[in-house]
Amino acid sequence: MYIAVSKIIPILILISFGFIINLKFKVPHDFISMLRKAIVSIALPAVLFTTFLDMEIKSEFLPLSLTVVLMFSFMYIAGFLLSKYRWFNTNLTPFFLTATGFGTIGIVLFLAMFGNDALFNFTVFGIGHEFFAWFIYIPMIHNYFNKQKFSMNVIKDFIKSPIILTIFLGVILNISGFSNAIVNSPLNFIWQGILETFNLLGNVITPVLLMIIGATLSLEKIYIKEALRLVILRLTVMLSIGYLFKILVFNNIVESSPLFNFAYFTLLILPPPYSSMVFIGEYESDENLSILSNGLAISTIVCLVIFIIAGIFHMSF
Repeated sequence: MYIAVSKIIPILILISFGFIINLKFKVPHDFISMLRKAIVSIALPAVLFTTFLDMEIKSEFLPLSLTVVLMFSFMYIAGFLLSKYRWFNTNLTPFFLTATGFGTIGIVLFLAMFGNDALFNFTVFGIGHEFFAWFIYIPMIHNYFNKQKFSMNVIKDFIKSPIILTIFLGVILNISGFSNAIVNSPLNFIWQGILETFNLLGNVITPVLLMIIGATLSLEKIYIKEALRLVILRLTVMLSIGYLFKILVFNNIVESSPLFNFAYFTLLILPPPYSSMVFIGEYESDENLSILSNGLAISTIVCLVIFIIAGIFHMSF
């Protein structure tokens, strides 16, 4: 119990630091966005590279990734159908009920709670999630609002994504046995220096992103009711469809462990991608963007509360 609480305290303190700093100094939103982008483009890929470099690549890796894509696609379909119902009749519904802040909050929470050695339990969902985000989620936003068809730019952006590049590079070097082969090479000291650099970059992720999460937690009273409705609906859909897939599919292709199960649960309670504000912002009204902004904030708060309570329970038993 005490060990679990000790893992939670740094998370709460760092998020509080971010919230207080923004409250006192009114940190410009553009600066926060730039800092988040830098971390996600540089430090996060470094962590993912070393994680996939060292993890045991199993035969179920590919079917697991494909199932993740299928699961999030079903969540999008559920959101699209529910958006026809008058209580959820908004353009935001289909895109609020699928995809997650996998890199911006998911990895940092799991890393803070369980450390680098256990991170592969969560990052194993990465390729499937990123494939869905780039090839389905983002194109569907453009198609939904602007009737814009799929373009080659989507493939180019996917290939150029630092997260995708480092995951694939880590997997390829892992399978090829590169790390073991270079140990006896005269160039090993360079390789070890690169890995140490990546480890140092990885140490930046947890404190900085947790403070960024705290700095972006702001609510507008007028939009809370509509946003809360979306958050409750999202959790209901994510957990229902998520555990339906867990029982019917994932349990048949992956050998579950307590950490894998907790990682899966974490994936399902995460807020929507923060980048949705950027992509949907091209088309939506200021009012709907305010609802989306509040929805992201409330969803983040709910995620943190659930994650902390579940984390204490998980580490206590």
